[in-house]
Amino acid sequence: MKFSARLPRLLASLPAVLAVLLLAAGCSNEKLGQVNGVVAVDGKPLNTGSIVFQNAAAGVSINANIAEDGTFVIKTFDKNGIPPGIYKVAVRVDTFGDPETPLVGQPIKRKPKPAVLVPEKYRTLETSDLTATVNPGVNPPLKFDLKP
Repeated sequence: MKFSARLPRLLASLPAVLAVLLLAAGCSNEKLGQVNGVVAVDGKPLNTGSIVFQNAAAGVSINANIAEDGTFVIKTFDKNGIPPGIYKVAVRVDTFGDPETPLVGQPIKRKPKPAVLVPEKYRTLETSDLTATVNPGVNPPLKFDLKP
């Protein structure tokens, strides 16, 4: 049987395949916990860096950049959220990727950000005492106020 003869049958099954994929995608989003919050150092918003959430038992480790106002949103690939569970949290002084860095040409010149320093104890998962419990669905915003 030629491919052109099978094409109408393939096209006829396409809506059913798409429906199954959309249903599966919808189910997986329900199991995620939406997480956002703010990081401050001694009451002042941290204006750069990244935050790390790790659930070793589930094999999950997620990083998110911290915005200039200290806020962050945790995402898993293209989904807003992470699997529910208890996470160890660390705050790093570096960021992951820069969407404004050009692939070619001259780098964009920016004013340096005044840095609020992250206390050493919070920089690694081994030394940080920060934790977060993530439940399925929308979670209340997390507030991490790091003390020197």
